[in-house]
Amino acid sequence: MKKLFALVMAVACLAFAASANAAGMIKVGGGIYFDENPIGGMISVDIPVGEGGLAISPFGEVFYKDILKLYNGGVNVIMKRPAGENAKIYFGAGGGFSKVEIDLGIVSASSSEFMADGVAGIEFSVGESMAIFAQGKWIGTFGDAEARNFAAQAGIAFSFGE
Repeated sequence: MKKLFALVMAVACLAFAASANAAGMIKVGGGIYFDENPIGGMISVDIPVGEGGLAISPFGEVFYKDILKLYNGGVNVIMKRPAGENAKIYFGAGGGFSKVEIDLGIVSASSSEFMADGVAGIEFSVGESMAIFAQGKWIGTFGDAEARNFAAQAGIAFSFGE
């Protein structure tokens, strides 16, 4: 997990250095994964690349319930577009690594897997440097402990830069 965190931070630093003049967003929120319905939290950093609405978004998220724990971290490439005066829609895809832990009482398993995801969402501005967001996400792990399902997440976002 430490290697994954280091990788996400390195990508974030490189992307931030490449786009120091553009405004980015830090998103913090919670959500639910629709397989055994574990709840969890997430953080991501949307770092603009160029002028066309493209962003690199390193992320980390955790979903937790009695029998299932899912730890995800990776990087998405997202595209943002205006959706009215105070809103933006976005969509993207990416990948990273996931740690899946399943504990059924008498049997338990833990596995680190490659992970892919797709995301679509909307942000609503609620001030000059703050927004609220809601997003849907498909998460799929590939390996011994395959987990493929959807998640819904919502939270608050703070802009930085510019």
